[in-house]
Amino acid sequence: ETTAVPHTLESKLRLLDIDTDHPCIRQPGALLPHPENCHWYINCSLANLDDTQARSNEEQGDDPSEDTREGFYLLQPFRVRREGVFVWECRFPQLFDDVTNVCREFINVECKNRFEPVDQCEYSARQQCQGQRCLPCEKRFGKCRGRENGVYPVHQDKWTPLFVTCYLQRNIALDECIPPTPIFSPEALDCVSLFEVPKVHGGFLPDCSSRPDGYYPDEQGRCAIFFRCALGTFRGYDECPPGSVFDPAVPSCQPFSLASRPCGEGQAPLCGGKLDGHYADPYGRCTHYFECKQGAFQQYNTCDLGIFDPLTQKCVLSAELTVRPCGLQPSPCETLPTGVYPDQATGCSNFIECQKGVMLTNGTCARGTVFSAITGRCDLPENAPPPCGFSDTCRGKTDGRYPALTRGCSFFYECYHGEFISLRRCTASDGGFFFNPATGDCDYPQNICPPCGYKWWGW
Repeated sequence: ETTAVPHTLESKLRLLDIDTDHPCIRQPGALLPHPENCHWYINCSLANLDDTQARSNEEQGDDPSEDTREGFYLLQPFRVRREGVFVWECRFPQLFDDVTNVCREFINVECKNRFEPVDQCEYSARQQCQGQRCLPCEKRFGKCRGRENGVYPVHQDKWTPLFVTCYLQRNIALDECIPPTPIFSPEALDCVSLFEVPKVHGGFLPDCSSRPDGYYPDEQGRCAIFFRCALGTFRGYDECPPGSVFDPAVPSCQPFSLASRPCGEGQAPLCGGKLDGHYADPYGRCTHYFECKQGAFQQYNTCDLGIFDPLTQKCVLSAELTVRPCGLQPSPCETLPTGVYPDQATGCSNFIECQKGVMLTNGTCARGTVFSAITGRCDLPENAPPPCGFSDTCRGKTDGRYPALTRGCSFFYECYHGEFISLRRCTASDGGFFFNPATGDCDYPQNICPPCGYKWWGW
């Protein structure tokens, strides 16, 4: 049965539980300041009494003005229903002026002893979104309370496109970064490119935490771009002059005809002694990898999407599961010299190859075999040196370095107290590409006797 709506003023007041001595009864139509909150006011229009279905905020549901984004303000004042039919709220960021008795821009209002809100989420109208898919208010509008004038990320310390402009602690604008600088940096407080966003936040910023001081090629394969690491920190990008590319083997900018591959036509990676397969770029160019077959370099390849993962020898989209410097996980090669090492954690059924702290590949031996650091291939345990096997490679030998000719002229192994320590490979940074057994150091062929060099007595 439908109940008739009462029409007399007295019955309306009684229905809405309003005292007859309420100030609005004595001043119908007036606008009065709220005694506690500077953004609220008392609207004494008796038309409010016609809304006999006034409900609490909890019953009201979503804000009917849901995110108009027009000037970042609500278009209309807002009734604070939980406070009764007469309490209204100025639109953000206005405050109610008790001198003129109207809502005005906040810079023109003195709140005195009334609470002065500054953030969007301190206004009741912005707290109305209560749907299942509704984000919390601060995640939609950010915070400006306590902040100096300027721009800040909406999501505090997260790297997203959204940022707010704060002025006198008010978030007066919500904006979004666009390409080519699509992400707002909470560190730089500016829109930046993906090349300036850390990998942990989905970007391409190089990780220098495990790299020695120096210059490195761009991880995304831009041949003219290079960056500097110092004290474990990324120090910025630089670019080679027109007509040249960065050659990490030098390392400096070089003409295309002289620079090493893949950016130039010069030196290719060494594949002697390597098993057939794909290998990560030894200088940390994450999108590039090269192929070796029968001990010879074949070609460089590029991942169409993502980066090359030396753990799986495949291109992957995410950096989360692969190793540094291209991924997010620690690499066992970070603390190892250039060389090939059995993985003792797997009973030596796996092995890794490292070059200057970069993992080139991760291999797996067939069941029943282990990786022999001397031969560079999987073998029976009785043919592999300790700790993976039990051959007597270093038994009776003095401490020092010895050529590993079965692997090639570049390789040598170390013995200490009669035990095998490691297998290593010479590189240019070690003093030469080949091992010189006469000196125990890496050297160049002209200083090494045959079969690995061409030094002859009397020359």
